[in-house]
Amino acid sequence: YKYASSYDQLKDAVDFCGIPCVVKPLMSSSGKGQSVIKSLDDIRVSWEYAIQGSRGDLMEVIIEEFIEFDYEITLLTLTQDNGNTLFCPPIGHRQERGDYQESWQPMQMQESHLLDAQEMAKEVTNALGGSGIWGVEFFIAKDGVYFSELSPRPHDTGMVTLANTQNYNEFELHARAILGIPVPEIKLFKNGASAVILANGEKDGYPKIIGTKQAALIENSDFKIFGKPSTRKYRRMGVALAYGDEKTEELVLKAKEVASKIVNKGQKQLPVIGGWRTPIAPLYEVCLPTIKGKAFIDLQNDVTTSDVRLAHQEGFISVEHLKRYTTLGMATDQGKMGNLSLIHI
Repeated sequence: YKYASSYDQLKDAVDFCGIPCVVKPLMSSSGKGQSVIKSLDDIRVSWEYAIQGSRGDLMEVIIEEFIEFDYEITLLTLTQDNGNTLFCPPIGHRQERGDYQESWQPMQMQESHLLDAQEMAKEVTNALGGSGIWGVEFFIAKDGVYFSELSPRPHDTGMVTLANTQNYNEFELHARAILGIPVPEIKLFKNGASAVILANGEKDGYPKIIGTKQAALIENSDFKIFGKPSTRKYRRMGVALAYGDEKTEELVLKAKEVASKIVNKGQKQLPVIGGWRTPIAPLYEVCLPTIKGKAFIDLQNDVTTSDVRLAHQEGFISVEHLKRYTTLGMATDQGKMGNLSLIHI
């Protein structure tokens, strides 16, 4: 592998690693900016795509030799203040478009491969330091185990643990480690699987989630809806879970069935027009499914509803912070026109 911070360095790295090779931004998530160079003509495109998909202002990529592997796993690794590093049973997963689609626990694999993965995960997390859960991913090939990447947080494929497959799910493990509450051991209680619930299109405004009643009728299953305020195609809106003593292959099919029952439909509906014959309903925002446009709250400062949602998403929850982030309420009316809509949104 090689690092590159310019197009010329990327060309040298490709020559070193050979073709095919994989190009990734130094910092990204869910496969954004990653591509496979299969010919010399792909180098320029891969460089531009990697920089476009990079998080922040980093202008650096990593080039890796292409590995032929049989499957990949996530090894959730728990580091603690007392030095006792623990591992969750390995999690298998399937990826599509750079995002995980289904995961299952436990992943059946050779004991020697699992021990190698645990040894690598412990060495890497110890070198980085700190206490918490780490999502450490590995490629498993015929000739051994290859480290793939690491996330210093609960991992998306680890959401399968929300099916109570083990004594603590990944979020509980993370919280205990951060708070310094010791975890003596991690036990597997049952098999489990997860499948993502995806949006099927782009819509502004909170989507209407339907099908949960039908999904709830499926035995030994569960689902979590994330409550995201808008949708775009393939955006992860929730996760479906299945658990039990069945084989993980069967549980994956059940989790996918649960996910198929739940769909995101429509947007906020306009209040019913009725004049004096029906109660007057407040209208804070107009969302038309067939028209993509901006919804302005503050016409003087050109502040839109999307600006407000982005500020809230970035953590500017306090009104004073949000005001300075968006400039809403800083015009001549001092918020008298738009603040009511702001509070509602």
